[in-house]
Amino acid sequence: MSDPFSWGIPSSLVRAPRNQQPVLERRLPENPASVLELPDSFVFSRRVLGTVLHRVMDLPDSAIVVIADEKNVQVGARNNPTVDNRWFCQSIMSNCEHLDFTDWCKDGGVQVHPKCGVVLAVTGKFMPRDSAEWTLPEAQDGGTGGSRVKTALYLSLQHKCVVLVWKKKARSIYEEARRGWLSVFTSCASAKCPPEFFRVQL
Repeated sequence: MSDPFSWGIPSSLVRAPRNQQPVLERRLPENPASVLELPDSFVFSRRVLGTVLHRVMDLPDSAIVVIADEKNVQVGARNNPTVDNRWFCQSIMSNCEHLDFTDWCKDGGVQVHPKCGVVLAVTGKFMPRDSAEWTLPEAQDGGTGGSRVKTALYLSLQHKCVVLVWKKKARSIYEEARRGWLSVFTSCASAKCPPEFFRVQL
C-alpha cells in the first residue's frame, strides 16, 4: 500500500484546455480538521468538519459533501425528495445512528451547516458556474478528476465553503478506487494562485 500522504497526479495525465491552467494538488495533512485553514472561524466549526470527515470516509461508495450555510451555497432540486425528507433537521453532531448514511452516496450531494452540523440537503443538485481559468486532470487512470471534484473546485472558487469528495468503487478495476481516496477543497486554498486542493489515498 502506498504512503497515504503521498498520493499525487502524474503530470502526463493533465489535459488542460489552452486557456486553462491545472490547479495544484497538495497532500492532505494529518489531523486536517485541526490544521486546515477554514473560511471563517466564527462560522465554520472544526468539530463539525472532523465529524463530517469521519462519516464520509466510512461510506461504502462515492459521495460529495458541501459544508456551507444556505447564504453561501444554495442547493437546487433534490434528486430524491423522500431521502431528503428523512434527513430534515437532523444534526450529525447528535445521536443519528437511526439514520442510514449510505443515503449520502445516492445521486446528488449533501449539504451540512458549518456551525451546527444540521444536514440541509441530501441528494441535492449543485450547479456552480464552470471556471474559464482553472481546471482539473481528467479521470484517465481511475484515480483523478470526475464530475464531483469539478463541482467541488467550482464551488470553492465561487463560495465560502469546504467540500469533501469521497471516491470509492468496490467493483472498480482500479485498486485506488477500491480502497478509496478523499479530496478536500476549501475556499481559502482555492483563493490562492494557482488554487490548491488536498487529497489522501487510503
